[in-house]
Amino acid sequence: MVTASANRTARIWDARTGEPIGKKLQHDDPVLTATFDASGERVVTASADKTARIWDATGSESSSVGLRSRDTRSKGTGPAGSP
Repeated sequence: MVTASANRTARIWDARTGEPIGKKLQHDDPVLTATFDASGERVVTASADKTARIWDATGSESSSVGLRSRDTRSKGTGPAGSP
């Protein structure tokens, strides 16, 4: 299982023992969500620091991407010229 926390971390836990697995998954601001991918081999976290990070299930970071706020979305047109 994986948990997200306002303390700027997510944590992977052994569901049988309740013990943490690996290191804390650290962000610069509160972690808003954390989930395993379909394979169970990676964890995706998203934070108020406007980043999403992909970790392997042992807690090693594999990549990080910046996210745009809803307030800063581009105002372009949608499909077929619709607003």
